[in-house]
Amino acid sequence: LGSTMVGMTVAIVLAGTGNGVPFVARFTANGVPDNTYGTGGVAWGTVAASVAPMAMRSDGSVVAGGSFANGERSVVVAFTADGLPDATFGNGGVDSLDVAPGLESIDGLDLLPDGRVAVCGIELQTGQPGQPFIALLGVSGGLDPSFGINGVVNVSYPGVQTAQASDLIVSPDGKILVSGYTQYADPAAANDFFLYRLLQDGTFDPSFALGGQVSTDVSTNYDVVQHMALAPNGSIVLTGYAADGQQTGGAYACYLNDSGTGVINAAPAQGVLAAFPNPAMDCVTVDFSLREAGRVSIALIAADGHSGEITDAGPHSAGTQRCTIPLPADLASGPYIARISTPLETLHTIIVVVGPVGP
Repeated sequence: LGSTMVGMTVAIVLAGTGNGVPFVARFTANGVPDNTYGTGGVAWGTVAASVAPMAMRSDGSVVAGGSFANGERSVVVAFTADGLPDATFGNGGVDSLDVAPGLESIDGLDLLPDGRVAVCGIELQTGQPGQPFIALLGVSGGLDPSFGINGVVNVSYPGVQTAQASDLIVSPDGKILVSGYTQYADPAAANDFFLYRLLQDGTFDPSFALGGQVSTDVSTNYDVVQHMALAPNGSIVLTGYAADGQQTGGAYACYLNDSGTGVINAAPAQGVLAAFPNPAMDCVTVDFSLREAGRVSIALIAADGHSGEITDAGPHSAGTQRCTIPLPADLASGPYIARISTPLETLHTIIVVVGPVGP
C-alpha cells in the first residue's frame, strides 16, 4: 500500500491480483475510486501473474512485483500515471526475471533515488530449500549488470528448511535494506530474523552490523519477518510473528541505523521547495508547501538516527511557507534530515551542516 501527491490531491494507491491478473487501484482522499485513473480507478495488467509489493514514482507511475502464474519466473509490471501499461518499461510494461532454476517470487520492492527498481524475494530450486535473492533492474527494466552478478545477489543458508527475503526498503542515501528470516527443521536451530544493508553495487555494507548482515533470535522456535519500516528517527523496524513451541504472537525488532541521511542524490522531498544556504552554518531557511493549515514543528535528524532539538515554528496557513531554523551552537558538522511536521502531514529534506556553528 502506498500514497502520494497527484497534483494537489492525495491519492491512495494499492496493488494486488484479481482474477489471476495484476492490478493497481487508485482512490481519492475521500476513499472513492479515482475515475481519472485506468478504468473506473483501476489499472489492469496484461499477463497472468500475482503481485503485491509496489512503489510509486514522483510522477504517479507505479511499479509492482510478484511472480507469473506458474511461479517459474518473477515479474515486475509498470503502469503510467494514467493507469495504462507503461510501454517504456520491459516488454509493454512487463519485465520477466529468472534469477535461478525452479520457482521464484518477488516479495519486496522499492525505488533507488535514480529510478532503478530494487527487488527481493525467494528462489526455490528443484529439490532445494528456499533461499533469498536481491536483484536490481534499470529504470526501463532489465537486470542491471553493475549490481551483484549480472544484476542478482543470491544468499545461501546451508542446511535451512527455508530462508526468505520478505521486504525491501531503499533508504534516502540509496543504500538497500532487506529483511527476512531463516527456518531450520530443528526448532532449536537459528530460526531468526535477518537484516541486510547493501550498497548499490550489490556488496554488503561493511559499515553496518557484522559485515552488512545481522540476525536476531526473537523466540525459541520459529521467527518470521513479514514487513519492515523506517521509523521517523531513522531506526529500522521489523515486524512479523514468533512461536515458542506453545503459542504464537506478534514479534518486533528495532535496529539502530547510522545510514539514511546521506547526501547521495539529495534532491528536496516532495512538498519541500528549497533549503538554503545548503551547506548551512548558523541557520537554514526552508521553503515548503502545506496542503492544509496547521502548527509546524521542525526537527533535525542526525546520521545516527537521533533527533535533535525540536523547534516549534508556530501556526502556518496552507500553501507555500518559509521557516528559518536556527542551528544550535554545539551541532556537529554533517548531513541531517530536516523533518517538517504538522498534525496532518510530514515533509523531509536533506541539509548539510558545516562548522563552526554559532557565534
